[in-house]
Amino acid sequence: MAIPTLIIGIFSIAVLFLVFHRELAKPIEHFDVEVKKVEDPFLMYVSLIHLGLAIICLAISNIINIEMWMITLGFAVSMSLIVIVYSIVKKKNEIGLIYKKLPYSLVPFILSMFVIIMAEDGTGLFGYLASFLNGIENPILQGWAYLVSSTLACNFVNNIPMSLMFSRILDGNLVSVFATIIGSNLGALLTPIGALAGIMWMSILKHKGIHFSFGEFIKYGAVITGFMLVGALGAVALIPLFI
Repeated sequence: MAIPTLIIGIFSIAVLFLVFHRELAKPIEHFDVEVKKVEDPFLMYVSLIHLGLAIICLAISNIINIEMWMITLGFAVSMSLIVIVYSIVKKKNEIGLIYKKLPYSLVPFILSMFVIIMAEDGTGLFGYLASFLNGIENPILQGWAYLVSSTLACNFVNNIPMSLMFSRILDGNLVSVFATIIGSNLGALLTPIGALAGIMWMSILKHKGIHFSFGEFIKYGAVITGFMLVGALGAVALIPLFI
């Protein structure tokens, strides 16, 4: 993925300058920012260590042969236990404040998407998609088909359920596998539905009183994703040279 990442990264920088060159050319507006002191350095460092170790373990999960959900759950439980003990010692309700801020509204959304994907698995839809995509004999063209379809599919079911769906239809062609991985990332840029990060970002903007509509996201996302897809198509064509 190094070469595709480099190519698409260059395209992304180019299109960002193209789209936002006027805004970038303007002088930076200076304003005072209230600097808040870290209220609890201990919890900050412990949480950062947990986050760092979790990311490392997720990256090498196939090497250490531990499921990703077990890694994330393990670190979540560990962090919760530390906070509970710390709260008891300091006589503060830190654990209550933490769990109160969790984005519970996203849980029904993501679970419902997984339910829909599992339901569709029993309808024969995946078999139809598999026969269509895997019926393309040219590996590059097949990779392109997987790239475009996975990018678009993210914006119907979110990129995590999309990955589950496409894992059921991939035939083992590494070009298509890497193309789908690229698509799962590009799909997050088209609409807020494409990834949980987009949904949470929109929620943060609303909470901060910053207006940025769904339509504005798509307006910029369509242009940026379109240009990056062009770069991705070229990157997918180069993948066979490195596998």
